[in-house]
Amino acid sequence: MKQNIAFVSLLILLTIIFSSCTSQRDDFSLLKGPYVGQKPPGIIPEIFAQGIVSTGASEFGSTFTPGGQEFCYAVSGVPRQVIVFIKFQAGRWNQPQIPDFSGRYDDWDMNYSPDGKKLYFTSNRPFTGTGNPLDNSNLWVVEKTDIGWGKPRDLGPLINTNGYENYPSVTKDETLFYFHSKKGNDQNPDVYYSKLINGKYSEPGRLGEEINSQYQEWDPFIAQDESYLIFGSVDRPGGFGGCDLYISFRKDDGTWTQAVNMGEPINTEANEFCPNVTSDGKYLFFTSRRRRLEGLHPTDPITYKEKMNMVNSPGNGEGDIYWVNAQVIYELKPDELK
Repeated sequence: MKQNIAFVSLLILLTIIFSSCTSQRDDFSLLKGPYVGQKPPGIIPEIFAQGIVSTGASEFGSTFTPGGQEFCYAVSGVPRQVIVFIKFQAGRWNQPQIPDFSGRYDDWDMNYSPDGKKLYFTSNRPFTGTGNPLDNSNLWVVEKTDIGWGKPRDLGPLINTNGYENYPSVTKDETLFYFHSKKGNDQNPDVYYSKLINGKYSEPGRLGEEINSQYQEWDPFIAQDESYLIFGSVDRPGGFGGCDLYISFRKDDGTWTQAVNMGEPINTEANEFCPNVTSDGKYLFFTSRRRRLEGLHPTDPITYKEKMNMVNSPGNGEGDIYWVNAQVIYELKPDELK
């Protein structure tokens, strides 16, 4: 009798588990519209794809292919940072997957080329492709093939140094923008650029004081037509705390306007970084470590269940991907450039 009860209990438990898995799979298969099936935001930033892309883990950096058929982002945490893809195939969005070229080393900070055929990314992988990870970061590119992704290659010795190169972003002619900091000294990272000439990147140049400062500059996103640059900067006077997003617009003579803080509600007292604008120019994506615990006072008691729900949910301060209508960009454009 006890064996029968145990068998029935196990059967019920397995049924519940199977039903739960089926429900999750069915819910995911319902994501059929653009932008991973999400309702577009207004001018107030919203967490992107809660429970699908943004979870209780730390997600950061994101980019869509032109046409929006593929979405790419990074997830940090043990054992290493990885690149993740979600693809739109057969009329629906597939579940997130790590591509073959990622997962062995720390890979992060990626952006597609304007034609969507290349993915530029940051990694601590050795230049040989095998062996121990490096203690610095470099820029890499991987190209699509008829059967998937090819073999990643580094961007060469003029770009990659024994310092830290991060967050590659490219224009229509694949001019490269990124941030760099030297290894072993107190220099803050600054934004650099390099032109692609005969298939190789030229000697990099540092952007001027309109962009770079005595503070840290991170994560430059360049518009494909080079009309504006959005980047992160840490602890600049007048900021909101931590890393804020700033924007500068390119003038007709090729110079840049003085960068300005993008303000609330983009920036908060937490860190905002990894900006990216969809190729259709409609939405600004960025990463934020802001917390969303509406209705809960800091000293309110909580139960264990409530605690675990917060830990495993987006908005817990670990890092989530946000999106907002790109109108917030154009409202910051100086009147003389409109």
